[in-house]
Amino acid sequence: LFSCPSHHTFIPIDHSVMCQERLSYLSTAFQECEDGDGNKLELWCRSREGGVNGDVIDKSLDSCTGKLSSNLGSPLYIACVCNSVKSVQQLLSLGADPNYVHPNHGDSPLLHCASAGYPDCLEFILADVRLDGRNAATVDRKIFLGQGLPQYEEGGRTPLQLAASHAQLEATQFLLSSKEGQHWLHCLDSFGRNILQATLDELALSKNGTPNQHDLQAIVKLLCKYLNQDYIEVLASLSSREQAENAFIERNRVLRARCLRAEKEKQSIRREKGLAAVTKWYRPIHPELFSGQFESKHMAARMEEANPTEPYPGIICFDLLSESCCFQIWEELHRYEQLALQQPEWELPLNVRHDGNLGSLQDCGFGPLLGALNRVCHPLVAKHLPNIGNFQIYHSFLTRNHVSRQENATFKVHCDKSDLTFNICLHASEDCEGSTVGFYSKNTEDGIPPDERHRVYTHTHSIGRCIFHTGKQWHKTDAITQGTRGSLILWAKICAERPKAGDFVRLAKNARNRQGVLLVEGTIGKVSEDDGISKQPFLVSDLTGSARSWYHADDLVVCQHLK
Repeated sequence: LFSCPSHHTFIPIDHSVMCQERLSYLSTAFQECEDGDGNKLELWCRSREGGVNGDVIDKSLDSCTGKLSSNLGSPLYIACVCNSVKSVQQLLSLGADPNYVHPNHGDSPLLHCASAGYPDCLEFILADVRLDGRNAATVDRKIFLGQGLPQYEEGGRTPLQLAASHAQLEATQFLLSSKEGQHWLHCLDSFGRNILQATLDELALSKNGTPNQHDLQAIVKLLCKYLNQDYIEVLASLSSREQAENAFIERNRVLRARCLRAEKEKQSIRREKGLAAVTKWYRPIHPELFSGQFESKHMAARMEEANPTEPYPGIICFDLLSESCCFQIWEELHRYEQLALQQPEWELPLNVRHDGNLGSLQDCGFGPLLGALNRVCHPLVAKHLPNIGNFQIYHSFLTRNHVSRQENATFKVHCDKSDLTFNICLHASEDCEGSTVGFYSKNTEDGIPPDERHRVYTHTHSIGRCIFHTGKQWHKTDAITQGTRGSLILWAKICAERPKAGDFVRLAKNARNRQGVLLVEGTIGKVSEDDGISKQPFLVSDLTGSARSWYHADDLVVCQHLK
């Protein structure tokens, strides 16, 4: 949203993405304040509901979360991002909180100005008697760069370490001379690095002969002076570029796992809160969908007459639900959606996907329904795909296809993120045409989607019938040309034995990662670590312990005879 060139440059807000709270007015107020007239900025702060400290909300893409509805932060934080020095001064005089911390990513006016190298803004922030600079530090976080690329940043970095590691020489000098300078000199980041170690890591990564490298060298020399260390000896301990790059990759991997773990914990808290709201407020119109009667009434009797077919190896179709049951589920889901929208004070969880469909139904109180479907589908999966073993449905969403849907003509060939996918047709209008599903024969090893030459089967939906396949199966929903249709999609994960640290392993037959220490087929390695959260959580070493590589959970097979 904001660009940040060299300091002393005011950066205007991009009006093209601002649409709420008269943000163009705020941008003009900043500009007028820079020109010596702060009346408009004061009027804006006093007239808005949030006052001088309330967060400014804008419906645009948030670079820190990658999602719409961006929290831009407090007016003071925005002024710091814009390097609007006189606006910072004015807002502080109006009572703006210098200790403000952004609720989404933990950034603050002090931290931002330090990392961006805005010494003029820093001077006013540090001079504020209310500032608690001693406790100012980053948190482990994920932000998004251009085109939604994620970047992970470590926590525990003080304003001084941020300025130093970002090669902001003037800001580093200013912060060292501040009252908290000596305290910040001896703080450690979340990887246990002090400021000199962190700055040396950045120096080792810098390109030779660049201004950035020159400034980093000057900062290291300055830090050595304050820490009473010999500059020449310190430089002699500098890592090679290759060592620094490997260390950066490892820190990034650990950071990613930390951020994933923290996000999982937040999701769990949100989920429990949402389910509590469902229990308190929502009264289903078809209670049997949430009771033990559901299976016997709507599914068990039909399993003997499921009429299973296998139109292509690994793609199984069978009758699952009665039409009346499909109607009840369809009706219940839409009633839930309606109430969640009409009664926002109930705080019923409602997860509307990017395509307008309803997602994460397991978090909206429909867990009993999904559990029943999980139990009934097990026998058919075991019969037709006996090597699958046990599985668990963990995610569900409702799709609704109609001619006016924006994505209707642009559905793409894709694979799912699940191990198994179940697609149950709940609704099809009498005049429905199209909305079939195409399946393709091409394998997934090169990751390049197949084209229509590889289509091997086109599935026509009928109400109550289910089609299931592995997540690696390429498929695509075809455009609907008339009428409406909807499906309940279930994603399941295979409950395979998870390798443990110390287990001997080899590559699975269909492993995604066929590189690293297990490159040669049949090679045995040893699991040395499992971070428990990442997409490639297993660190496997060769039998000499001299080389290590990371692998997915389904890349590995435990060698039972070596246990």
